[in-house]
Amino acid sequence: MEEFSKIITEIRQKSPLVYNITNFVVTNISANALLALGASPIMSYAKQEAIDLIKISSALLINMGTPTPDIIETMLIAAKTANNASIPVVFDPVGVGASKFRNEIAQEILSKVKIDIIKGNASEIANLCGVNIQTKGVESNTYIENIADLTKDLAKKHHCIVCATGKTDIVSDGNKVYACENGHEFLTKITGSGCILGSIAAAAAGVCNDYLKATVASCLIVGISGEIAASKSNLLGNFQVEFFNALSTFEPENFKNALYKVL
Repeated sequence: MEEFSKIITEIRQKSPLVYNITNFVVTNISANALLALGASPIMSYAKQEAIDLIKISSALLINMGTPTPDIIETMLIAAKTANNASIPVVFDPVGVGASKFRNEIAQEILSKVKIDIIKGNASEIANLCGVNIQTKGVESNTYIENIADLTKDLAKKHHCIVCATGKTDIVSDGNKVYACENGHEFLTKITGSGCILGSIAAAAAGVCNDYLKATVASCLIVGISGEIAASKSNLLGNFQVEFFNALSTFEPENFKNALYKVL
């Protein structure tokens, strides 16, 4: 647990600046989650400042939840600049598999820039692997039995960390495969919990160059915080408030409740 505890301590001490090019739905939510955890968010869609923002950032998140040609252009500029500056890039392929447009965007990003962490739900990860699974809007609606193998294969193909979220979060670097089992069903009923995980993974990668460890720690932070929030209230509106409270008060000792294993 000490390896994960160090990451939360480093986030609080260093307050890494996370440059988010994320979807319109979660801009405020993701920014508040990063602030609650102790990181510093900056949210921007303007290509004119992408290079300048990378220069002052510790990590970059690109999230294609509400894609437009201009936003995708900004993502590519920022990600290429981050690659040149050795700044970690987290890619959240929201809704890939839902439309030809999103599929093409995801493949363009993966072919043109080096991604350090891919974070998506099981359907999105499967679709990136070429398994044609219909998504329900931007949500996963199919149980995928071989998701651990698909996650490992995708990580190996792109030489990166891949995180497939679900009831059990699967994280792989192409060799090791972790299964993280913390969480609560209410996390699936509030807007942006998956997007929050992507932003937190970027913050963790901004302070820890072991991106596998950073991603596993992020899954545990979100999952344990969800459990803490649910223990405080069984009302969905209150749960969201308690979730942010749990993030803001998350301490290294909370990892004692971590449920994870190497497959």
